[in-house]
Amino acid sequence: MTRRSTQTAQALRPPSAMSPQCLQARKVPNYTSLLPSQLPLLLHRRRLSARLPALLFTRVTVFLAPVICRSVFNTLILAFLCGDADGPRTNGTGVTQTWAGMTADQRQEYKAAGITILVSLFGWTAKPTSSKWDSTATANMMADWVMANGVDGIDVDYEGTVAMDAGLAEAWVASFTTQLRNRLPSPTYILTHAPMALWWSGTQLGGGYRTIDQTVGGMIDWYNVQFYNAGQQYVNCTSLVQENPDQTALLQINTEGKVPLNKLVLGKPATNGDGGSYTDITTLNSCIQTAKAAQWDAGIMFWKYGDNATEVMTLARKGVFP
Repeated sequence: MTRRSTQTAQALRPPSAMSPQCLQARKVPNYTSLLPSQLPLLLHRRRLSARLPALLFTRVTVFLAPVICRSVFNTLILAFLCGDADGPRTNGTGVTQTWAGMTADQRQEYKAAGITILVSLFGWTAKPTSSKWDSTATANMMADWVMANGVDGIDVDYEGTVAMDAGLAEAWVASFTTQLRNRLPSPTYILTHAPMALWWSGTQLGGGYRTIDQTVGGMIDWYNVQFYNAGQQYVNCTSLVQENPDQTALLQINTEGKVPLNKLVLGKPATNGDGGSYTDITTLNSCIQTAKAAQWDAGIMFWKYGDNATEVMTLARKGVFP
């Protein structure tokens, strides 16, 4: 997942000025170096979600999810809790730190607006299998953070390409997912994954996400599929929704991978600068209408949350999701 360095957010009206339809994020005091401007946006059926990765700035004030409208989104996913070669960690990036430092009253504003809060694990920089992290211990550490910080669940953004190519990722991810679900039972907690679309081809040495789904798919609530960073693949509606040679178009993951359509959230970059395989929003809306006509209704995910978040999601879902 790509990062960008952009301008800081503008101050917002205080919570007392909130419209009943929109959550106006409060200015969070006493944080001075991180700003959440990389929030992937997710709409999942009756769930409107958005992940909040963070950018590093110098001496700026943190804002958590500026102007999240309930009519457009209903979930924020904070990214990331990750780690390095020395092991996993839960001090996280700025957004996760900000959430951990918020008061119960501040967190309740999101709950009152119907916003579900998840936390994203790993991302591109963390390589848990290659770094030989223990899957059970790592799951316990992440589950402890979730329960201690009042979030509603986890999104597993595993991007260990070396381990996947070697056929080592599938068993690690399955073991990790099993322990997460043991510690964070359904329906009290939500558990999602955000796999690269190409990992649904079944051509990986260990079977990729087809194997993972066959092993632990029943524990996973839905998949935020990353249809991006794959060159020109997934740019047009045919390769994105209907068919492509890798058998990783949205509908092919259903027919060939045997994954229910209602678990396949369609993920794309929000802007041309947010990742490869970008599809302009007008075309994307047409693709989404094509998918909807094929009985798909899982939802839309954008990487990442930025100043145009509400506009992008509004245009993408036009005529498809009420």
